[in-house]
Amino acid sequence: MLTVYENTNIIFSALASGASGYLLKKSSPKQIIEAIREVHAGGSPMTGHIARKVVASFQKIAHPAHDYETLSLREQQVIDGLAQGYTYQNCRMLK
Repeated sequence: MLTVYENTNIIFSALASGASGYLLKKSSPKQIIEAIREVHAGGSPMTGHIARKVVASFQKIAHPAHDYETLSLREQQVIDGLAQGYTYQNCRMLK
């Protein structure tokens, strides 16, 4: 994908729709040629700025904003019990 758009939603929509890479039109002709070669070789070229956006989005997904700490103590106990392999029924008996 070669575009002027840097919007995160557009980036992910393009990648989800089958784009092999994502470069901005302000890339140099040399960068565009290198990207074409990289795609041909099986790579997924991205402008550095775009790659940072993609990585940041995955980090947000992998590490949500500390939702665990917002749970009540009892909710945390149930989650901990489930993580240790207890069934929900058994977690109800934990204190």
